[in-house]
Amino acid sequence: MADEINTGWVKPPTQITGLDHLGIQAPCIDIYGKLLPGITNVTDRARYYSFYPWLFWAFNKRGWNDKDTFIERFRQADCLFSLIAIRHQSLHSNDDVNHAGAVVGKDTLLPALVAAENKNTTLRLTDYSHQRDGDPTRYFRSELGGFSQYYYGALRDLHLFQGDSYSNASLTRQVGEKVAIAFDKGVLGERFLDELIENDVSIRTLDELSAFCPCNLSASECELGALTDLFSYGVEPFDKTINAEISAMDAKARSRTMAFQVLLAQHCQAHEVNFSLQQFRALAYTGIGYDQQPLKLTSGLTECAQGWQVYVRNELLSLSLQGIFHAVLRAKELTQAHFKSTGELSSWFWHEYVKDELFNTNSTQSLKDYISESYTLMPSFSDWVSEDHESMRIVKIEALTRKRLASKIEIITLLKHCLFSLAALVSRESNQKGYDGMSFAPGYLEERYPFNIESVQQLLAGKLAPKNVINALSQFTHQCCLENHTRVALRKLRQQGNNTFRFEISELGLVINGIPPASFTSPRFHQSIQIMTDLGLLTKHKNNAIPTSQAAAFIEEVS
Repeated sequence: MADEINTGWVKPPTQITGLDHLGIQAPCIDIYGKLLPGITNVTDRARYYSFYPWLFWAFNKRGWNDKDTFIERFRQADCLFSLIAIRHQSLHSNDDVNHAGAVVGKDTLLPALVAAENKNTTLRLTDYSHQRDGDPTRYFRSELGGFSQYYYGALRDLHLFQGDSYSNASLTRQVGEKVAIAFDKGVLGERFLDELIENDVSIRTLDELSAFCPCNLSASECELGALTDLFSYGVEPFDKTINAEISAMDAKARSRTMAFQVLLAQHCQAHEVNFSLQQFRALAYTGIGYDQQPLKLTSGLTECAQGWQVYVRNELLSLSLQGIFHAVLRAKELTQAHFKSTGELSSWFWHEYVKDELFNTNSTQSLKDYISESYTLMPSFSDWVSEDHESMRIVKIEALTRKRLASKIEIITLLKHCLFSLAALVSRESNQKGYDGMSFAPGYLEERYPFNIESVQQLLAGKLAPKNVINALSQFTHQCCLENHTRVALRKLRQQGNNTFRFEISELGLVINGIPPASFTSPRFHQSIQIMTDLGLLTKHKNNAIPTSQAAAFIEEVS
């Protein structure tokens, strides 16, 4: 009998769209991770930070400790918690309170609840908490629902849990148990647990357990105090004997970012403007308000604000490079031109495709002169509401690349926004600070992400500056966009086994594999705003975040 031969090694890598094709967004992610630790892009509601610890604490009291029982009851509890919130939402659909936003399994459980309401029947929890693969009635795939999929890492970082993974997680006595007990004081805990045993839950029961709805955190005084302390000060209020220097540093960064956001929300409210992520970016980037005056920051918030300015500065670079990358690939796709290399593509794009329309008679000037000329046309740094300001141009870059550019005119428009934003990065005095105030691991920028604010500034203002603008931009695009993408995609192929190449060199020449739109990173803004709303520092009205009466005291206390 012939030996079995395993040929898995020749299987082609999986083709995926991928993210961060130029490796330029990573510094943004690193920065906002430092400025807002303990909150992630998937931890949307404050109450899960206390509900999940309570489940571990309450299950232990009930003796539900063997693995199978624990998982079954946990999944039932996750479902019941979501159903309570969804039901509460249906009873208060005309208010601005976020009852069921981002609760786990909502897409599956909402239609089930509507059907039960219409028929006046009960809901059997195990009909949705089961783990049958491929069954659309399963509320969530991950073994321990939202805990294992979304929240465990953040809860462990905040010292609520300990353990290498959710599968061996245990509640910490110093913090986790205290938060769990605080949660227990505001809800009908025993009734909730009895319903897991009963399994069949009526609509009336969901109403009677409405204290579990995420919106009712503000009505649970002990729990609200515990979570506010946790987000503001880390473990120190719970146990002063813990050696938690990192926790204290994280808490300081987190609470000051939250206070900074509340302060900006106050500023927007005063000028009758909705506080959105776009406003946050522009205000953080310039430090200038709608009144054209510097924002009035406490001494404690100044350093925090500077960190967020660095974050947006990297976004400025990121959107500019992504936009150029998109423009080049789209031009190739539109014209169906043939190229044997990325060098040929870049040279053709600048010397033939866009030269006349983009530069007119100025194609003989140096890159330095082009940047200087662009600088003279810029609105003042403080005039960030101007359509010509880089804060607005990077928004337009994203919007343009989200649509399918249909003509050279649209590509030229996109390029103008990109080049103007790069000129602002190089020439604005404020942007000369680069990554000032932010620290990275040794070799992080130089080795892993060599195209960053400082290296690109040095390239555009140094080596390439005296060259003819067309030649300089051709070399810049080839090096920073096309060849850089190849390097990034090769690294992902080596490390992850995924093919994220947006173009390939074949016997037919350079072939496009899909053109990614330029995108911003997501700096946990919506999550932090929702958590502060849950904590009572903000309230929502028509999708606008408005500071509450507690906001001023919070800012003063943590900054």
